[in-house]
Amino acid sequence: MSADVSVGVPSADGTCIAAAGKAWDAVKLPRVLGAAALSSLTGKPGAVAVSPGNRSLYFLVRPGSATAWNLPPAVALSSASHIALPPPHRQQPPGPYWLISPRTRRLHTHSGELRRAVEIALGLRPGRSAAEQPDLAHLTDAQIRGAHCAICRAPLGHARRLGTFWTGEGVLAEPTELWACDPACGLPPSTSAQSQ
Repeated sequence: MSADVSVGVPSADGTCIAAAGKAWDAVKLPRVLGAAALSSLTGKPGAVAVSPGNRSLYFLVRPGSATAWNLPPAVALSSASHIALPPPHRQQPPGPYWLISPRTRRLHTHSGELRRAVEIALGLRPGRSAAEQPDLAHLTDAQIRGAHCAICRAPLGHARRLGTFWTGEGVLAEPTELWACDPACGLPPSTSAQSQ
């Protein structure tokens, strides 16, 4: 394992509280979502630590490469953050362990590829603008029930299925089908029908 991965004082069991922001940043994901993202990852993953206590996966990425993410429930951890990293040999509980050890693979997962994999795991459509995606962190009850558009919040008359979305926690703890205006948000039916 690189000496830069877990700089800090190890505990008696070898777990080390390590500062992000120097050799790596981390992207924290709920375990189920992280596993789904890992299976959707197109490139080779870097080191991935598992924290059984908070049921999370930590993907190590290049410093500064994920700080601008606004993709709940993913949390980018950088220079003001610390995480508990397992000793290099630990690959199972108890305590934190490596799902993918930095000893066996490269240190960093490419953050752009990881973001795309997380978007796919969430049910989002990578490459679409934020205006064309539901804001999963701020959905209302009416949007979750399908009464209002999941993108613009307007009451739905004609609706199109956006897909199944989930974050693994909160209001989207379970896969949930979301709906949007049909044919498009903000366009009257006659205008959008002519533009198709």
